[in-house]
Amino acid sequence: MELMIVVVLVALLATIGVPAYRQQVLNSQMTSATNELIASLASARSEAVGRQNFVSVCPRNAAATACSGSAWEDGWILFEDPDGDGSVDAGEEILYAQAPLGGQLTARGTAQLAGGLTFNPSGTSDLTATQTMMLCDERGYGDDARSVIITLVGHASSLRATDVALTSCTP
Repeated sequence: MELMIVVVLVALLATIGVPAYRQQVLNSQMTSATNELIASLASARSEAVGRQNFVSVCPRNAAATACSGSAWEDGWILFEDPDGDGSVDAGEEILYAQAPLGGQLTARGTAQLAGGLTFNPSGTSDLTATQTMMLCDERGYGDDARSVIITLVGHASSLRATDVALTSCTP
């Protein structure tokens, strides 16, 4: 009889605890990915000013040696870009390579961010208007998704996805 009571209590606690734990893990992954992206953008901006040269950030290829596509969840690279063309050319130094994001995270930018962005020596970006990048996971669009707003002057900040005018995980 005592064993049955213990089994019922363990089952009850597992039923309550496992979903809450899963939600916490997903929230942690989303926060981590958002913070990594914002830190990388801030670092690129700082490096551009410190080096007095163009520094670009773009979605990376599998080898982390070149820009590739628009799937930011595959990771990204920061590189010194003296010609400011937004692509890694021979002799350009890769400053940082972000590993692919874990879980089922997606990170997609507006059309102007699809291939990356470049910061000039004064720290401003090559954007023509404020742009948004959406980070979503298996929960899809909603309060759990995050948006990263990047301004013309190169400042990046995060909001809940539902706090911006976009309505899906693909801006």
